[in-house]
Amino acid sequence: MPKSSYARETASWDKLAIALAREAGELPVELAEHRARLEEVVKRARTLHNRQASQDARLRQTSRELREELALGREIESRVRAYLRGRFGARSVALVGFGGRPLRRRRRTEVPSLDAPETAPAEGPELPDAAEGEGSPN
Repeated sequence: MPKSSYARETASWDKLAIALAREAGELPVELAEHRARLEEVVKRARTLHNRQASQDARLRQTSRELREELALGREIESRVRAYLRGRFGARSVALVGFGGRPLRRRRRTEVPSLDAPETAPAEGPELPDAAEGEGSPN
């Protein structure tokens, strides 16, 4: 079933109720009851739609106010954290007590210098050549 807008649907119901009211003398009593119920439904639907529109406006206003408060809170948090870093130092462990993280020193990896000569690998104890000691050392 295709969707129709609220306004189009209630306008259609309203026209039907008006047409039924015009022809009320020639229609059976059962249709008069349905016409009365249809008029009530249209009236109630319009009331609910108006309430919904009002609540939508309040929701948008509340959302806007919430966004403003969150932005203000972030700004204040930033200022307080900056003050605490200045007061205790950016590397202070005391920042943890306020939910902050202190800066840690970087680990320095040894980077070989281009100017420094390469060191030879450390040599172990000299082993006798195979040619020198061809017998068992007993």
